[in-house]
Amino acid sequence: MPPPTVPRKPLGKFYAVVLRTPDFSHGNVARKGGLGGKDVVPVPEFGALCVCCDGDVMGRTQRVELTDPGGHFRADPVDVPICAGCAEHAVERTGASIMAGAALCVGGPVAVLGFFFYDLPAVGVAGLVITAATVAWLLRSKRARLAHTRGGHHPGLSLLVAPRQCVVRTPNRAFAERVVAANADRVFRVK
Repeated sequence: MPPPTVPRKPLGKFYAVVLRTPDFSHGNVARKGGLGGKDVVPVPEFGALCVCCDGDVMGRTQRVELTDPGGHFRADPVDVPICAGCAEHAVERTGASIMAGAALCVGGPVAVLGFFFYDLPAVGVAGLVITAATVAWLLRSKRARLAHTRGGHHPGLSLLVAPRQCVVRTPNRAFAERVVAANADRVFRVK
């Protein structure tokens, strides 16, 4: 069976290449997710070009953490080809994204509780300020990422893992195509 093709998306939108080992199972994901620990992860082949700008990396690599959204699963970092010019912006900073999500989850309910349930306008205003500041920060971050994208760069690579699965998430279509071609036997899906 030929590997799936990478769809065409507007500039700046993300592609997700899902790689799985042959013995992947949702039961194993649930077990490891509940108990934590290490397991096998299909480490992708990235090719020799920069994951951000598709330029020559001259043999340079950068250690990239494999991110587990649940925090229960551990995997060793991998070497990813990133040129010197892209070292600061090629990889997504997932910690900041998680903090933004947490701030949104706190700000809205605090505003509702302060204004409507406890009649504490200061608490409600604090919740609105947290929410507004987080939304402004997210919009600014997105504009900065898109400004880099228009300059021939594709910042925002992240490697999300679960037991026996790795998702390569990137806005770089050419890089997504290289990952699909180099890992054809392990590609489960491309979105």
